[in-house]
Amino acid sequence: MASLADEVAFTKRIIALQDGPVILVGHSWGGAVITQAGDDPKVAGLVYVAAYPPEVGQSANDASTAFGRTEGQKEIRVDGEKFATGPMFDEKLTVAAWKNKPSWAVISANDRRLPPAMEESAAKKMGRGDDDSADHPYA
Repeated sequence: MASLADEVAFTKRIIALQDGPVILVGHSWGGAVITQAGDDPKVAGLVYVAAYPPEVGQSANDASTAFGRTEGQKEIRVDGEKFATGPMFDEKLTVAAWKNKPSWAVISANDRRLPPAMEESAAKKMGRGDDDSADHPYA
């Protein structure tokens, strides 16, 4: 977890090794990664498991700021080399693959890291809310 670019590059390398369609699943910060990497033609869909789903031009932090910081977010620490613990959450996305790919969301009502209200709002924003769950199921 050094940067969004590194995580996306790694994810795209794994996608390239696959013989057929791929479903990307992201948890927490992984939601931002699959949002950016999910525009690959092999990606058939995205699953957000208690995850960030940023818009184009948003960072993971931007996606959750309106919902307040959780105790878990307050615990994020940056080591001396800024590794694995925080700066990447401010990197802006240039792709929002959930806008063009089938997407599903699993919402954690008792999440201590991400705001559950953000997860619910994101599912609805992606068109996966209660009003159309028959067409786009989500848990």
